[in-house]
Amino acid sequence: MRFHDNLKELWCDGIILDTIESLGALEGCDPRCRSFVCAQDEPLHSLLQSTMSSDASGSESPDPMTLFNKIGRIARSLVLDRQDRYLRFVAPQYYITDFLVLCNACLDTEILAGSQEDSSDSAFATWFQQNRHLRIGNCTLEELVQMFIYSTDPPLLESLPPPSLKPEALSHRLTMYPPNTSADVNPDYADTFLSRFLDTTRKKSRRLMVTSEGFVGMAPCRARPGDVVAVLFGCSIPLVLRKVGATEGWQIVGEAYADGFMNGEVGQLLKGGTRSIHRFRMV
Repeated sequence: MRFHDNLKELWCDGIILDTIESLGALEGCDPRCRSFVCAQDEPLHSLLQSTMSSDASGSESPDPMTLFNKIGRIARSLVLDRQDRYLRFVAPQYYITDFLVLCNACLDTEILAGSQEDSSDSAFATWFQQNRHLRIGNCTLEELVQMFIYSTDPPLLESLPPPSLKPEALSHRLTMYPPNTSADVNPDYADTFLSRFLDTTRKKSRRLMVTSEGFVGMAPCRARPGDVVAVLFGCSIPLVLRKVGATEGWQIVGEAYADGFMNGEVGQLLKGGTRSIHRFRMV
């Protein structure tokens, strides 16, 4: 990296991982973002994706393990793959089961009726309602969950770790009861999936992102489709960048989480020739 003589431009090398294609919604989730960028930009924190309808109905259903891997990427992204708010420990495997428990509860319009309006499970239900039509590949989030839950592979379902939300809920092919939120009375001190989810979406104002090649992760709320996810050499985490001006300057939108690319994996893409080094002029 090097600075221009005017100290207003920074040149650095890195790799463009992919371009953001879709972004999940945060409307109704009470994010703490007070950015003037979001305040003056329509449509704020709503679902952002192309208007083309999903073509999942006409394609062959993925096998259960493929579905589970996709769901796992989403669940890990929603907690930044960390178990605690200080980002010290990797998220446990049962967080994926917790995510399925909550999604399945949200598919039943009456199952969360008894939840308090400001409770953690109600916050997740609001998020799911806003993002159920977010496309991840050829399927929407809702379709992914439904296809997995009604999968014809009982051994895979039974092999999942018991959910922490309500352990007995896994007994009948993920036929869920309302989530038990007794552990989430004070989410600031409880390292549960719900508390981590709230940290990510509400306190950090991060929204689910899907890239053109189907990578899943989390982006700053002010990110927009067309921004790129890049890994700059020497930077410990990916960044969302936005091209500005006719001379290809780049602005930093914010930090990103890209599932599967948080520990130097982009180096393999570089060695395999699927990515090349790009010089960024940061302005």
